[in-house]
Amino acid sequence: MTKARCHSECDVNGCTNLVGQKGARGLCTKHYQMWRLTGDPCGTTAPTESERFWGKVSKGPGCWTWNASTDGNGYGMFQSLGMARAHRWAYEHIVGPIPDGLVLDHLCRNPGCVNPEHLEPVTNDENLSRGWGRRIKNGMANECINGHEYTELNTYIHPKGALVCRTCSAESRRRYQEKAAA
Repeated sequence: MTKARCHSECDVNGCTNLVGQKGARGLCTKHYQMWRLTGDPCGTTAPTESERFWGKVSKGPGCWTWNASTDGNGYGMFQSLGMARAHRWAYEHIVGPIPDGLVLDHLCRNPGCVNPEHLEPVTNDENLSRGWGRRIKNGMANECINGHEYTELNTYIHPKGALVCRTCSAESRRRYQEKAAA
């Protein structure tokens, strides 16, 4: 068992501050916080906001996938001058401001996509009418995203109100159990 380097001096040259109780990578609080923000204990290599953003994106031939934190619905979240939705940040920095009264619709139906070519400013009503939730509720969709038919036997309503395909749910459970057994 290794012992934390409690109360020793910071590893940064010339710093005489003490390392905290948990060791903090051998850094004092000041240099540890700087390392967390910039990747460098002295803060000399701070990335720009744009570098931080694009470092969290995988650009594919279609969707540009956000690979950092997301909200409960899969939309990317980015710490800018406060918390921002990643797709909105990308659109505003590449295309320009989102017109007042409009929201961005993911034409690709992938909430984790930040490709501005996949985003269209529309009214909220138009965005909702294009989405799966309203389509399913109004009987406009008769199969799940994987092509399984919505039937009384193959469908149930999740306690949170979502329509769930039993076939997809069973396949997901089987994959999980195989992975857990391995």
